[in-house]
Amino acid sequence: MLPREDGGVVGADLKVYGTANVRVVDASIFPLHVQGNIQSVVYAVAEKAADMIKASLKDGAAAVNGANG
Repeated sequence: MLPREDGGVVGADLKVYGTANVRVVDASIFPLHVQGNIQSVVYAVAEKAADMIKASLKDGAAAVNGANG
């Protein structure tokens, strides 16, 4: 997870650059080596990703239905 200019392939929204709906939600997005057991960190990333995906689906449904917010 780095800016595209620095060689990254995944942005802060976990989407792969150049795609519309491909997200990476695993330990491969960490730009630095994590010391110790990374299971809890991966769980936290997955929870955040789930929240981001739900929010984007909610926003998309609102746009399709013509709702404001």
